[in-house]
Amino acid sequence: MRRPEQHQDELVPRIGERIEMHRMGIAFRGTVNYADQLQVLVKWDDGSSRSLRVGRDRFQIIEPAEDANDMVTHAPVRKAERHPTSY
Repeated sequence: MRRPEQHQDELVPRIGERIEMHRMGIAFRGTVNYADQLQVLVKWDDGSSRSLRVGRDRFQIIEPAEDANDMVTHAPVRKAERHPTSY
């Protein structure tokens, strides 16, 4: 699914979307785990993971996320835990 407001080379996929990248005649497929305007972290089907750069690395979305409207585009932020102090 293409989003018309961005050029294909600058398209930022959403978490959960499946992408494909071609290198040296080999197609690599994987699932997006994190994405922002600079990088996309992908867990590849072969078990490895790699960060791709938006606008520099060439890839295409081959399968949208199951429910892209509910997906978060950034990794969740964990709140700091407060430990009680004893006196």
